[in-house]
Amino acid sequence: MDREIVDEIILRTNQKLENARKKFEIPEEEMDYDEYQRKLKLYKERARRYRNTNEEKLKAFIGALLLSSICKSDKEDIGNLFSSGPTGRPIFQAAVSGKRFEVLMVCLRFDNAQDRDYGKLKLKQK
Repeated sequence: MDREIVDEIILRTNQKLENARKKFEIPEEEMDYDEYQRKLKLYKERARRYRNTNEEKLKAFIGALLLSSICKSDKEDIGNLFSSGPTGRPIFQAAVSGKRFEVLMVCLRFDNAQDRDYGKLKLKQK
């Protein structure tokens, strides 16, 4: 893949990941210590899952996608592909974790989200 395209995908995907992390931030409201600790633990888990990606991780993700296509496992449950049990395939686990694969499937972006509304408006005008 062209370096410029990879950089653009990483930039846009990381923007989406950052927006997702913001949704998990602890609200600034009064709460007792135990409640705060519980929410902090949950936030840290989610923030770690939605951390930014880089070129190496993106290529591993794309490799796992291509491999799933080659193995004709596009309709197979992601949990099964990445399972450590008998239904799992070790090569998928070697490329990327199942949870990270799911997050990147949701957050993978190729365009600027702010430009989408402008593009829709231009299409309607034609």
